Amino acid sequence: MVKEDLRLLFLHEFKLGNNAAQTTANINKASGEGTTSERTVRRWFKKFCGGDESLKDEDGRGWSFNLLNKDLRAIVEQTPRQSVREISQQLGVSISTVLDHRK
Repeated sequence: MVKEDLRLLFLHEFKLGNNAAQTTANINKASGEGTTSERTVRRWFKKFCGGDESLKDEDGRGWSFNLLNKDLRAIVEQTPRQSVREISQQLGVSISTVLDHRK
């Protein structure tokens, strides 16, 4: 799913009055586990609460590819038997992001 599509879903769920946990569950149920994280939804809801309903990301937001690889490598070295789900929760990214960076 394209980021802009997800953001539109976040806004839709926000306007329906759903909280971040409900929104995350709804999107992951419909589009597959790991499609989004509650942390991401909370960030967008905070933006919407401030009155900014634009769906464009702020400049400089998101993970640097090298930073994520470094953090992921450190986690795997410390506890190599951790599941992808646990790692994604620890880093605050989706499961698919962890899988993409483990390749």
